Amino acid sequence: MKILILAAVAACACALHAVDPRIESTSFDLNADNRLATIKYVLADAPGIVTLDIETNRTGAATADEADWVSIGGENIGEVVGDVNRYVEDLGEHILLWQPDKSWPDHEVPAGAIRAVVTAWSPQTPPNYLVVDLVNPSNRWFYTDEAFLPRGGITNDFYRQQSIVMRKIPAAGVKWTMGSTNVSGVTVNSNTQQHYVKLTNDYYMGVFELTIGQVRKLASVELVNGYINSLHVTDGSTQVKAYQHYLKFDNGDTNNCPAGELHHRFMRTASNSASYNWPAARHWVSPGSWLGKLRARTGVDFDLPTEAQWEFAARAGTGTLTPLGDYTASSELLRVANLNPVAWYDSTVGGSSNGKLHRVGTKMANGFGLYDMLGNMDEYCLDWYAADFGIGSADVETTTFLEPEGPATGSSRSCRGGYCLYSYTAMYTASRHEHLQWYGARLMCPVGLLFPDAEKATPVAE
Repeated sequence: MKILILAAVAACACALHAVDPRIESTSFDLNADNRLATIKYVLADAPGIVTLDIETNRTGAATADEADWVSIGGENIGEVVGDVNRYVEDLGEHILLWQPDKSWPDHEVPAGAIRAVVTAWSPQTPPNYLVVDLVNPSNRWFYTDEAFLPRGGITNDFYRQQSIVMRKIPAAGVKWTMGSTNVSGVTVNSNTQQHYVKLTNDYYMGVFELTIGQVRKLASVELVNGYINSLHVTDGSTQVKAYQHYLKFDNGDTNNCPAGELHHRFMRTASNSASYNWPAARHWVSPGSWLGKLRARTGVDFDLPTEAQWEFAARAGTGTLTPLGDYTASSELLRVANLNPVAWYDSTVGGSSNGKLHRVGTKMANGFGLYDMLGNMDEYCLDWYAADFGIGSADVETTTFLEPEGPATGSSRSCRGGYCLYSYTAMYTASRHEHLQWYGARLMCPVGLLFPDAEKATPVAE
């Protein structure tokens, strides 16, 4: 590979705050002897998240037309050493090192036809992807697109066992229809009354369902005959178990498959008191719960999503039964086209699960880049279950429900998405039911990574 001249440009992702971070200047130099590219940038005005792209010019020469510049692709950038793809606190000059011959070999670029684009983002308007390391808790990375994830990309088991990948969901201020009516000959459940919803903020949502490999990083494992019988945490003086012995895994791929029975007592607090649980206690979780341990290790306020957050993320802007479209009870052809590519479900009625959980992320993602939103493992939400969503007798034709959080009390929580043994009749984005035995979890967190203190205050015991 021969790079003759390298140029650099700076960009700033603007945010609606008083002071935003800004890239003041950059430089880019390639050492002819060791083939090491050195990128320097100056962060000004405020701390921020810094990302990097490398672009080449399609004309073969430097031009002022931005349409001529195209990314070489995140997989070709690979690993970059220095303060990049992370939150950077120190203002001033920073140095990045990139070895193009290693990640992007055999490319000859004409003089002036390659450049580095360094971008500064406000923490309140961050890039689309967040990766949180479960082993090295100080490591949090931000990327503009799934294609920029290093280690060979999203297929690497690192993202299923050693870290958690989150995708930003653009929900703030969007008025949308939650629930479903009968569509294309499929009779949906009577508990999916359509109503208008508006969410206040964007938020991050887990790209994958929580896997056994991820959960066991912060939970003890009970083995029986060499197999995982349960995962458990000790919350205060109470040991809380999430049993796995009833689950079956495709090809024995246990650690890359969804974990089961991740109920509220395991995930959030061992207390059954309403004052210690959502919504009364807001986003507070007990320090000894699995989420409490996760927050302590990573510094990120992870939680379960509300039903509204879950459904908005699952729909990804669509109003159909699945992200790919509708299907009918009578047409296997439509199910194969619109359901089978995105869902593991009962193989006796046209699915492909063979009664087993599968490695997360092997079906097609929805429009937001989230995998297995339908099928594989049912997913717990924060809300208490109510057949009417907890909206009561409000006029659903004229009322828009702002940031709904479900009823104040209940006896069981809502689950979403469906399990691999369920029929296709449960495989649509509005489908919902009370928790049964087959449920897992998918994480969410605020875009600023931390909830306001009022949202996680220690509850008052009854």
